[in-house]
Amino acid sequence: DAEELMELKKLAAARVNVHEGWYRDEIDRAHLAAAQDPLLRAALDDQNFSPPQVLAGTRWAFDLWENPRNRETRALLTAAIDLSRLLMDHHDETPLVSAALLERCAPIYLTRPPAHPAWFEESLHDATTPCRDAVWALIPRGESFQLFRPLLDYGQRVRSWRSEEHTSELQ
Repeated sequence: DAEELMELKKLAAARVNVHEGWYRDEIDRAHLAAAQDPLLRAALDDQNFSPPQVLAGTRWAFDLWENPRNRETRALLTAAIDLSRLLMDHHDETPLVSAALLERCAPIYLTRPPAHPAWFEESLHDATTPCRDAVWALIPRGESFQLFRPLLDYGQRVRSWRSEEHTSELQ
Protein backbone atom coordinates (compact mmCIF):
# COMPACT_ATOMS: atom_id res chain seq x y z
CA ASP A 1 0.00 0.00 0.00
CA ALA A 2 1.06 3.61 -0.56
CA GLU A 3 1.56 4.36 3.14
CA GLU A 4 3.96 1.42 3.55
CA LEU A 5 5.89 2.54 0.47
CA MET A 6 6.24 6.04 1.89
CA GLU A 7 7.52 4.61 5.19
CA LEU A 8 10.00 2.40 3.33
CA LYS A 9 11.18 5.42 1.33
CA LYS A 10 11.77 7.36 4.58
CA LEU A 11 13.72 4.46 6.07
CA ALA A 12 15.83 4.02 2.93
CA ALA A 13 16.76 7.71 2.97
CA ALA A 14 17.49 7.79 6.70
CA ARG A 15 21.04 8.69 7.62
CA VAL A 16 22.82 5.97 9.55
CA ASN A 17 25.78 6.92 11.72
CA VAL A 18 28.50 4.30 11.78
CA HIS A 19 30.96 4.12 14.65
CA GLU A 20 34.59 3.55 13.72
CA GLY A 21 35.02 0.54 15.94
CA TRP A 22 33.14 -2.28 17.61
CA TYR A 23 33.07 -3.55 21.16
CA ARG A 24 34.93 -6.80 21.88
CA ASP A 25 31.70 -8.83 22.09
CA GLU A 26 30.58 -7.42 18.71
CA ILE A 27 33.89 -8.44 17.16
CA ASP A 28 33.58 -11.94 18.64
CA ARG A 29 30.05 -12.32 17.20
CA ALA A 30 31.26 -10.95 13.86
CA HIS A 31 34.04 -13.56 13.70
CA LEU A 32 31.45 -16.31 14.21
CA ALA A 33 29.16 -14.89 11.53
CA ALA A 34 32.05 -14.29 9.11
CA ALA A 35 32.31 -18.01 8.45
CA GLN A 36 29.11 -17.63 6.37
CA ASP A 37 29.61 -14.06 5.14
CA PRO A 38 32.54 -13.22 2.80
CA LEU A 39 32.01 -9.45 3.06
CA LEU A 40 32.09 -9.58 6.85
CA ARG A 41 35.25 -11.74 6.66
CA ALA A 42 36.86 -9.13 4.37
CA ALA A 43 35.78 -6.33 6.72
CA LEU A 44 37.39 -8.10 9.68
CA ASP A 45 40.59 -8.77 7.70
CA ASP A 46 40.95 -5.27 6.22
CA GLN A 47 44.25 -3.63 7.21
CA ASN A 48 43.25 -0.07 6.26
CA PHE A 49 39.79 0.46 7.73
CA SER A 50 37.70 -0.76 10.66
CA PRO A 51 35.00 -3.37 10.00
CA PRO A 52 32.13 -0.87 10.31
CA GLN A 53 33.87 1.47 7.86
CA VAL A 54 34.34 -1.35 5.34
CA LEU A 55 30.75 -2.51 5.66
CA ALA A 56 29.36 1.02 5.36
CA GLY A 57 31.72 2.07 2.54
CA THR A 58 31.56 -0.99 0.32
CA ARG A 59 28.24 -0.18 -1.36
CA TRP A 60 29.40 3.42 -1.88
CA ALA A 61 32.62 2.23 -3.59
CA PHE A 62 30.67 -0.19 -5.80
CA ASP A 63 28.32 2.63 -6.79
CA LEU A 64 31.22 4.97 -7.53
CA TRP A 65 32.56 2.40 -9.99
CA GLU A 66 29.25 1.30 -11.50
CA ASN A 67 27.43 4.67 -11.54
CA PRO A 68 30.01 7.46 -11.39
CA ARG A 69 29.36 11.13 -12.05
CA ASN A 70 31.35 10.79 -15.27
CA ARG A 71 32.40 7.89 -17.47
CA GLU A 72 36.09 8.74 -17.08
CA THR A 73 35.94 7.83 -13.37
CA ARG A 74 34.58 4.42 -14.29
CA ALA A 75 37.41 3.99 -16.81
CA LEU A 76 39.99 4.97 -14.18
CA LEU A 77 38.60 2.56 -11.58
CA THR A 78 38.30 -0.24 -14.14
CA ALA A 79 41.95 0.31 -15.08
CA ALA A 80 42.86 0.19 -11.37
CA ILE A 81 40.94 -3.07 -10.95
CA ASP A 82 42.57 -4.75 -13.96
CA LEU A 83 46.05 -3.47 -13.15
CA SER A 84 45.71 -4.64 -9.55
CA ARG A 85 44.60 -8.05 -10.78
CA LEU A 86 47.67 -8.27 -13.02
CA LEU A 87 50.06 -7.03 -10.35
CA MET A 88 48.78 -9.25 -7.52
CA ASP A 89 50.53 -12.37 -8.78
CA HIS A 90 49.09 -14.60 -6.02
CA HIS A 91 49.88 -12.13 -3.21
CA ASP A 92 47.29 -11.32 -0.59
CA GLU A 93 48.08 -7.62 -0.33
CA THR A 94 46.45 -5.21 -2.75
CA PRO A 95 49.24 -3.81 -4.97
CA LEU A 96 50.16 -0.17 -5.43
CA VAL A 97 49.53 1.34 -8.87
CA SER A 98 51.29 4.51 -9.97
CA ALA A 99 49.39 7.56 -11.17
CA ALA A 100 51.41 7.49 -14.40
CA LEU A 101 50.35 3.90 -15.14
CA LEU A 102 46.71 4.69 -14.38
CA GLU A 103 46.82 7.74 -16.63
CA ARG A 104 48.25 5.70 -19.51
CA CYS A 105 45.85 2.77 -19.11
CA ALA A 106 42.52 4.41 -18.22
CA PRO A 107 41.83 5.77 -21.75
CA ILE A 108 41.74 2.19 -23.03
CA TYR A 109 38.46 1.77 -21.15
CA LEU A 110 36.79 4.76 -22.80
CA THR A 111 34.61 4.14 -25.86
CA ARG A 112 35.08 7.72 -27.04
CA PRO A 113 37.66 10.42 -26.25
CA PRO A 114 37.56 12.10 -22.83
CA ALA A 115 35.11 14.97 -22.44
CA HIS A 116 37.78 17.53 -21.51
CA PRO A 117 41.57 17.85 -21.10
CA ALA A 118 41.54 17.61 -17.28
CA TRP A 119 39.54 14.37 -17.27
CA PHE A 120 42.22 12.33 -15.51
CA GLU A 121 42.71 14.79 -12.65
CA GLU A 122 38.94 15.11 -12.14
CA SER A 123 38.43 11.34 -12.21
CA LEU A 124 41.35 10.81 -9.84
CA HIS A 125 39.85 13.41 -7.50
CA ASP A 126 36.49 11.58 -7.55
CA ALA A 127 38.13 8.21 -6.90
CA THR A 128 40.36 9.50 -4.08
CA THR A 129 37.77 11.62 -2.27
CA PRO A 130 36.77 9.65 0.83
CA CYS A 131 33.22 8.75 1.66
CA ARG A 132 32.53 10.70 4.87
CA ASP A 133 36.26 10.62 5.66
CA ALA A 134 36.02 6.87 6.19
CA VAL A 135 36.96 4.92 3.04
CA TRP A 136 38.39 5.69 -0.38
CA ALA A 137 37.72 3.80 -3.59
CA LEU A 138 41.34 4.51 -4.53
CA ILE A 139 43.57 5.06 -1.50
CA PRO A 140 46.43 7.59 -1.94
CA ARG A 141 49.81 6.10 -1.02
CA GLY A 142 52.43 8.75 -1.82
CA GLU A 143 52.80 8.89 -5.61
CA SER A 144 50.81 5.66 -6.01
CA PHE A 145 47.35 4.37 -5.21
CA GLN A 146 45.87 1.23 -3.70
CA LEU A 147 42.38 0.03 -4.56
CA PHE A 148 39.87 -0.44 -1.73
CA ARG A 149 40.00 -4.22 -1.28
CA PRO A 150 36.23 -4.94 -1.41
CA LEU A 151 36.09 -3.00 -4.70
CA LEU A 152 39.00 -5.05 -6.06
CA ASP A 153 37.37 -8.33 -4.99
CA TYR A 154 34.04 -7.31 -6.50
CA GLY A 155 35.71 -6.02 -9.67
CA GLN A 156 37.63 -9.26 -10.06
CA ARG A 157 34.42 -11.27 -9.98
CA VAL A 158 32.62 -8.96 -12.40
CA ARG A 159 35.55 -8.53 -14.80
CA SER A 160 36.61 -12.20 -14.87
CA TRP A 161 33.02 -13.22 -15.61
CA ARG A 162 32.90 -10.79 -18.51
CA SER A 163 36.21 -11.91 -19.94
CA GLU A 164 35.14 -15.57 -19.78
CA GLU A 165 31.92 -14.67 -21.57
CA HIS A 166 33.83 -12.93 -24.36
CA THR A 167 36.37 -15.74 -24.58
CA SER A 168 33.64 -18.36 -25.04
CA GLU A 169 32.03 -16.22 -27.75
CA LEU A 170 35.30 -16.21 -29.68
CA GLN A 171 35.68 -20.00 -29.66
